[in-house]
Amino acid sequence: MKKGIVLALVLSCFVFNACKTPPAVNPERNPELVIVIPDDWSPIPESNDTVRMTITHPVAIAEWKIEIQPVRQGRGGEGREGRGERAENQEGQERQTPRVPRGAFFEESGTGPLPALWKWDGNSSRPPREGRPVQTVQSATDYTIKVTAADAFGNTVEKEEQFSTGMIIISDGDVLRMAVASIIFPDGSADIFGVNERDLRTNRRVLRLVARALHRYPDYDLIIEGHANPVNAPGTQDRETEEARVLVPISEARARAVLEYLSNAENFQDNPPVSRERLTAVGKGGSSVVVDFDEDPEEKTANNRVEFILKS
Repeated sequence: MKKGIVLALVLSCFVFNACKTPPAVNPERNPELVIVIPDDWSPIPESNDTVRMTITHPVAIAEWKIEIQPVRQGRGGEGREGRGERAENQEGQERQTPRVPRGAFFEESGTGPLPALWKWDGNSSRPPREGRPVQTVQSATDYTIKVTAADAFGNTVEKEEQFSTGMIIISDGDVLRMAVASIIFPDGSADIFGVNERDLRTNRRVLRLVARALHRYPDYDLIIEGHANPVNAPGTQDRETEEARVLVPISEARARAVLEYLSNAENFQDNPPVSRERLTAVGKGGSSVVVDFDEDPEEKTANNRVEFILKS
């Protein structure tokens, strides 16, 4: 009887150990990662677009992180406006523009397997400043997505891809709104054609996308708003002077330049131009910034933008 009990215990221990998952062995190599991003990705809540991520590795992924940042290319400002970290007040004294780094525009992390299909609603993960809305992705703008994944042994893959967003039209009360920060102008100028060849190709591509999007709303009139990036603090005399002398005139001139481009048939081969009767250009100056004055100067370049307001 005792021999039978001992044999049963030995067999049960053997079966139990055989059923246990053997511990993972360090593969001593990094995972492989493939990222597939939709063309002209429009990351908004209503979109079904997803990013596909395929990871190949002998052992399970333990943690991962996804970061998205806008690509900051040199683009025109109003003289020093929009690009330099330093500016001068009216007495000619140099002052330092505050820098407040806030990390990635969007960041998400997790434990366990990396999502095979990943969707983003286009909102920034940064907490908004008091009284300000959450920042959102811009139309026809270049961004980078960086994906990092690691196993429990520290074997890590990090991959970065660049992508361009499509035209993102959002509902704002009784109007539709489309913001584009990627139309490039020379410093202090409203000449769309006065840029280098690379930037001119970008402008043509962006405005072609704009025209194509506007043709989907033939019954809407269109207000083209030019916006600019202030270098002086809000609520100061310097800011008032800057608005009147620099920001409003240049933003209006740029909005009008976009109007002229969109309504000129010579600028389009595959699609008709936008009817001039539908278009109105206004300059908003720095009255409606999307990035606050005390943010990182590179981030503030997003204030240099053109918005398209569609009204039925």
